[in-house]
Amino acid sequence: MDVDLSDIITLAVETKLLLNFPKKLSAVLPVALAVSVVRFSGTLSISFIPSNPSENTPTKMTFTFLDDYRLDFSIRSLLGSRSRLQDVPKIAQLVESRLHRWFDERCVEPRFQEIALPSMWPRKKNTRGGDEAIAESISKAKGMEIARELREEAARSSREVETEADARTDRILHESLRYRRRPRVSNLFDDGPLAGQMPGPMPGSMPGVDLPSP
Repeated sequence: MDVDLSDIITLAVETKLLLNFPKKLSAVLPVALAVSVVRFSGTLSISFIPSNPSENTPTKMTFTFLDDYRLDFSIRSLLGSRSRLQDVPKIAQLVESRLHRWFDERCVEPRFQEIALPSMWPRKKNTRGGDEAIAESISKAKGMEIARELREEAARSSREVETEADARTDRILHESLRYRRRPRVSNLFDDGPLAGQMPGPMPGSMPGVDLPSP
């Protein structure tokens, strides 16, 4: 991965240089130093090392920069309290060489940085999707279809029970109407010499209107 930083990162320090020769605290030299990173560019190489369960080692990430990187500094210095020396070139060269050596000894090929990353390497038990997901989806669809068929079967059975109950009720009503007899009208002339003859109109009745006998 190509890295290119065009910005200014500054670290400023104010301290004192104590001289203990030829005697203790023979001189005190105030020092003000400001170091700025003005340009960094290079190629970063990143790799992952899987964990080893037998050795109980976690997953690791390693990174290093190729040796053709570019690291530019801007170094400003101020020495002394009364007669001050500003931006001494020798101090700038010393600080810059130490910073380059510090960077080279830590993360420039063939050296690299190694960082432990637990639970980052892909594992089978953490895998989702693929054939297992398809099988799970199919089984879920089958379960939903079976549940739907059971609901339809229950509804169909309920409708059949209701239809059978309605038919049984209609049959009972039909039988009761079939065997129900109309009330028989008694004839006053069933007995006696006028048996079998229809009676004539009763006194006080209107012509053409026959009243039933009690």
